[in-house]
Order: sequence, then C-alpha cells, then structure tokens
Amino acid sequence: MSGSTWQLFISFIKIGALSFGGGPSAISMMQKELTENTTLTAKEFSEGLALGNGLPGPIISNMAVYAGLKLGGFGAAMIAVAAAIVPSVLIMGFCVVLFTHYHELPAMQAALKAIRPTVISLLAFTIYKLAPVGMFSLEQVAIGMVMFLLMTLANMHPALAILLSGLVGILIYR
Repeated sequence: MSGSTWQLFISFIKIGALSFGGGPSAISMMQKELTENTTLTAKEFSEGLALGNGLPGPIISNMAVYAGLKLGGFGAAMIAVAAAIVPSVLIMGFCVVLFTHYHELPAMQAALKAIRPTVISLLAFTIYKLAPVGMFSLEQVAIGMVMFLLMTLANMHPALAILLSGLVGILIYR
C-alpha cells in the first residue's frame, strides 16, 4: 500500500470510528482529516462534497470513493470505503446489543439527551468551516439561501433542491 493510500486508510478509519451523529456531522472531521493529512485541497474537498451530496448513499462512503479515486485510483477508493464502514458496523453492532439491554437506564437516557445538541453543533460547525470554501460569490450565497428556504418553507425534497440548483448553475455559470 502506497503512503498516500495508507494515509487515506488511517483518515477514514478515524472518520468511521469517531464521527458520531452520522454523515452530516462527520463532514467537518472529513474536511480536517482529508485536507490536512492527504494531498486533497479544500477546493477538491468542496467539489467532492457537492458531488457526494448530489448522489444517493451515505456521504462518508461517497467521500471515501471520491477521495480514493482522486488520490490513488480504484484500489485506494475501495480501501477508503472499507476503512470508513468497518468501524461503524462494529461499533453499531456493539451498541445495539447494549442499547437493547440498557436503553431504559437513566444514565443512557441522560447521555442521549446531551449527544443530540452536540450533533446539531457539529452541523453548525461544518457550515462555519465550509461556507468560505463553497460560496465564493453573492450568487452562490443567494442560491444556497433560496434552496434553504424552499426546503424549509415549501418542504422541497433535498434531492430536488440539488437537481434544481444544478440546473440554476448551468443557466448562470455556463
């Protein structure tokens, strides 16, 4: 395994094992790991994130494929996906067994109450870190705000918002 593939493996093992709260809350960790510990640039990360969010499937595995292909080819992509998925499968299996037996305990309920707002803060932190990289113009900020409003006020499905913003992008930036 080459040095860059090894670093990709280490980064996605960490992401898979430590990114509590699901894909969206893992984005800031992925951004930090991939832009600081591999040769992936912030711009490439932002592009991969846009592509990964526009496709079906979990963002972590989509980003593992993107980063792997970009940095080392098909083999590196498969190694990154395995590294991203295996820790969460093992941890989830262990947690399901524990939760099944202990979900009524006050300590378990208290821990879950504290974890929920932390996951929301991770999402806010991701926006804080990615907005300067992903929004370069007033037009891009406007597109983001319009899509946010359509999803919140008109209950537009996120997949439709992604497709619509892609069409808007073709019209504006072509």
